[in-house]
Amino acid sequence: MLLSRTQADYKTLKKADLIDLLTERDNTIAGYEQELLKVSGQLSELNRILGLRNKKIFGTSSEKSRVVIKDKQPDYIEYEELVKTDEQPQEPAAAVERPKGKRVYTLPHPGRYAIPENIRREEHHIYPDEYDPSWNRELPPERTERLSLKIELIAEVTIRHKFARGEQIVMAPFPINDPFYKYKVTVDLVATQMMLRFALHTPYYRFRQLLSGCPIGYSTLINCAARTFVLLAPLRPVLHAVILQEAELLCMDETTFKLLDTPVKIAAFRTGLMEQGNQALRFLPANAAVEQLKKQIICTGEQPDEREQEWEKGLSKAKIAVKGQMWALLNPAAKLVLFEFSPSRATINAVLLLKDYQGLLMADAYSGYIRLAKLMGINITLLSCWAHARRYFLESQNPEHPDPVVREIIHRIDGLYHIEKQVKGRAPRKKKRARKRSSAILRALKIYLDEKIQLYAPKEAVAVAIQHCLNHWEALTTYTQYGSAPIDNNQTERAIRPLTINRKNVLFLGSVEQAAGAALMYSLMECCRMHQVDPFTWLLDILKRIENYPKEQLVDLLPHNWKKLNQCGKSPPGNT
Repeated sequence: MLLSRTQADYKTLKKADLIDLLTERDNTIAGYEQELLKVSGQLSELNRILGLRNKKIFGTSSEKSRVVIKDKQPDYIEYEELVKTDEQPQEPAAAVERPKGKRVYTLPHPGRYAIPENIRREEHHIYPDEYDPSWNRELPPERTERLSLKIELIAEVTIRHKFARGEQIVMAPFPINDPFYKYKVTVDLVATQMMLRFALHTPYYRFRQLLSGCPIGYSTLINCAARTFVLLAPLRPVLHAVILQEAELLCMDETTFKLLDTPVKIAAFRTGLMEQGNQALRFLPANAAVEQLKKQIICTGEQPDEREQEWEKGLSKAKIAVKGQMWALLNPAAKLVLFEFSPSRATINAVLLLKDYQGLLMADAYSGYIRLAKLMGINITLLSCWAHARRYFLESQNPEHPDPVVREIIHRIDGLYHIEKQVKGRAPRKKKRARKRSSAILRALKIYLDEKIQLYAPKEAVAVAIQHCLNHWEALTTYTQYGSAPIDNNQTERAIRPLTINRKNVLFLGSVEQAAGAALMYSLMECCRMHQVDPFTWLLDILKRIENYPKEQLVDLLPHNWKKLNQCGKSPPGNT
């Protein structure tokens, strides 16, 4: 309407019409400005999400250098008085400046370590040119030791002699400590295969490339792995019991892992999981509220998508890839971890792992753990992870234009970690006393979050990060009341790291049975790493023992107990 008028038309208009015309123009311009601001905000949010995606794919996972905090922080709220307590140490006296000397290393350079004596030596003697044995005498030679690795494929031939004794034929039996005597491979090769697959993240097809001199079928390697899973299966309930035994603190987390199997077997697994859930929750009283909670715990996360519903109807008989969950249960005091695979993220998986556990539980903010704590009541004290909360703030802003509010919040969270760094390795009683300073920082942070959340729109990234902290504030601050409680769940994150590496290398787990066996192998290999046990040596020894080992003493075969017995020079029973 405005553009269709000429200059002559404006001259003929009255004052009231001109005012209406200008008002209409201003409203139109204001509408365009609002739409431009909305589009600009959406573009900024998309750029932030794209930056996070590129950082996750191509960048480093470290969070130490994401936010640059200057020495002088903005004073948004006065909280220094709350931080000061009687437990705060006094300021040390001014230290006398000393001249900086040459840096002294407490340990020798790694390249200068002597080669261990248990490694076999092969000596190669080199004599000078024109050497003559008639020379006067030989001086001490120059000896140089270097490590050499020779990978050689050997065919181990077992010849069992047989004799005629009267009317009978007597033949030597197979060794009882060889569970693979009917296979084309030896225990040594299987132990190497499993160590490379589950400890060094090498897929089976890459292991086959090492055996190129004598091709072995892919199905043979799969059968060897299946046989290993069957042999080690009795260690799973033993490891689970040891983790829960007298534990005051447990940590839980889960990560995705794809499963490749037929729809019928996947559906049967889910049905069995629901039946186990009904059996495990039979002790709950019968009322409407409890039944609703029970339904949420068992069924939440079990609903398949449309594609899986079609597969389960029998429209496809081929194997399908389903995104499942690898659940992790960690006992940080005992340095033991157990992984359990499930094709769902339902809370019942955590219930079955914890059983009758009573104590502290460190986990992330997944709603399933909240339902679990509500189910267990006072038996479970739920702790939440400050590393996850801090990550929300790191991902809520553009690094090129940092938000001062986010920078201040991260600075205060770093203050909590600074206190944890000071008390690391101390007794729980001293940790609890020192965490009174953390409680003061948290009280001030709560006030600051309540004040600053009003500055942002509800769906804005910073507001979502603040609301996450406020929604889980009790679980985030409970750690200050216990000396043995951690501030975050990073220990479990480190235990899960081998799974994330394997997930990129192997893509999926072969079947429901393979998934259960792989979860146990991941658990045992991670326990070996935590207790500094050589996985190949342990696995080679265990595979030879476990078939004839007493069931009531299987706990001795777990990596930490096996290490103790070998250090003491004792031979566990069953070593024949």
